[in-house]
Amino acid sequence: MSTTIRHLILFGLLTLAPIMPTMVHAAGTTCSSPIIAMVTGPAINVSNNAAIGDVIGTLTTSFPGGANPNCTSTGTPGGNVYFGGGFLGSAPDLGPTYGNGGHLYATTIPGVGFRVNITGGSSIFWGYIPSPFMPYQITTGVAARQVLVELVKIGPITQGGALSGDIAYFQMTDSNGAYTTRYVTYQWSSSVVVTLKSPACSVSTPSVKVGMGVVANPHVAVGQTFDPVDFNVQLNCSVGDVGQSTSVYMTISDATNAGNTSNILNLGASSTVTGLGIQLVRNGTPVSFGPDSAVVGSQNQFSVSSTTGGTINIPFTARYIATSNTVTPGVVNAFATFTFAYQ
Repeated sequence: MSTTIRHLILFGLLTLAPIMPTMVHAAGTTCSSPIIAMVTGPAINVSNNAAIGDVIGTLTTSFPGGANPNCTSTGTPGGNVYFGGGFLGSAPDLGPTYGNGGHLYATTIPGVGFRVNITGGSSIFWGYIPSPFMPYQITTGVAARQVLVELVKIGPITQGGALSGDIAYFQMTDSNGAYTTRYVTYQWSSSVVVTLKSPACSVSTPSVKVGMGVVANPHVAVGQTFDPVDFNVQLNCSVGDVGQSTSVYMTISDATNAGNTSNILNLGASSTVTGLGIQLVRNGTPVSFGPDSAVVGSQNQFSVSSTTGGTINIPFTARYIATSNTVTPGVVNAFATFTFAYQ
């Protein structure tokens, strides 16, 4: 994964609000087809410095195609056949510790568990699952539910990954056991990814001015370089979790000619001198210019370093390079931009 240096990965919380059935029914019960509800969300950036038992993310769910659970019954209201249901966990049950009144369940990522909180609608099913079987003496009915899936740190988080598998389900059963169905099943979407907190960097020298000085000798050979001036670009990077590092990449672009991929910077329109260009040198080698892109691996992008946090200094040398055997005196202005990406 790559991103520009200006975009940090931050922990966020989302709420989810699916439509959930309560219960229903008497004799002659029929329900619409079982539903699979996918729990979705952006990548969750977690810190291993969080305390055991802390909520490290809250996720959202959705019904495919806007489906709405519905059950009907031909029975008579007030009859003696009950129909009810309850919310149950599908993943390995870790027991009530950190369940906040319910149970905690395992994910496929070591150190990360989850709990499911039912809110809204009738208070019959409020709270954290598992919820008990609750009988109803109702002919028909569905009720809106809010379901919060909370990720909880339960141990050292040594790796990230994509969450997968079943989370929980809502099961409906009549009092005689004649009708039982797993009516709604919640599953992790492939988009739910947990990543460990890595160092994130910001540019502390967003604008750099380099004074090149006056050319003393107008008679030069093509390709001759002279009058070097050192300058520095600096990044400040936050400290990530133990064992996490960030690889930093940089692209320098010609602001006058965006298509320039050579190692000679074009002079700006306000320049009046002729016969000169400017080179930027890093580690003894002229830098070739590339497109202004934050995608890792873009043309003429180069690796700066890998960091676990702290300050990164990137030294350069700017120098004149003769593009003609004769230099005409005048004003020199040239402009370059730099873009960072990290992975």
